[in-house]
Amino acid sequence: SPICSEGMPGRERDATSARQESSRSRQSTPPGHQSDQQANDASSPLQPLSQASEYEVLDLRVFHQRDKTGLEDSQEFPIVINEAVIGRYQIVEQLGKAAFCTAVKAFDLHNGGEMVCLKIINNNKGHYDQGLDEIRMLNRVVKTADKSNNSGVVKILDYFYTREHLIIVTELLKTNLYDFQQKNQHQQCDKYFTLGRIKSIARQMLSSL
Repeated sequence: SPICSEGMPGRERDATSARQESSRSRQSTPPGHQSDQQANDASSPLQPLSQASEYEVLDLRVFHQRDKTGLEDSQEFPIVINEAVIGRYQIVEQLGKAAFCTAVKAFDLHNGGEMVCLKIINNNKGHYDQGLDEIRMLNRVVKTADKSNNSGVVKILDYFYTREHLIIVTELLKTNLYDFQQKNQHQQCDKYFTLGRIKSIARQMLSSL
């Protein structure tokens, strides 16, 4: 190796200088600050997420027509009798409409024509987020607490996003208690909600909760 004027071989001198520069760089980094190398290491995509277990992933499928944008002419989801939503759920009739969503009865063409309920969430950011929370909650009930299928909580069958609307598919249930009571009073039928029946309903609700 060639001898430099200081009497040290060139390569050894270069290596020693590099180590000294690295040492001075570490010493000159203020407390609480990262060096460039440390910052690059921290931002590397290969770094594991220390809190990854705190997150859960919702597998939401998005359906749209080919060669069309996802934007619709209206924020209202058109209820067209006999139309098959995403080519699978054929609409039979509208069951009701509320501030949060519209419910329709439909045939599941991929499951032997089984009757199901489509809960079409309004095209609204707040309602969309509430719908996602409902999906997470119902999925959790199905996976953990409803193995015997007797929890008393409506069973979720499917969910997806199409035409700017989140749609939740559940089993088809009958009239809710409020509508049943209104119809019962209107027809002046015998009193249905006796004390015994109210106690039974209360036990079922508390058990589900």
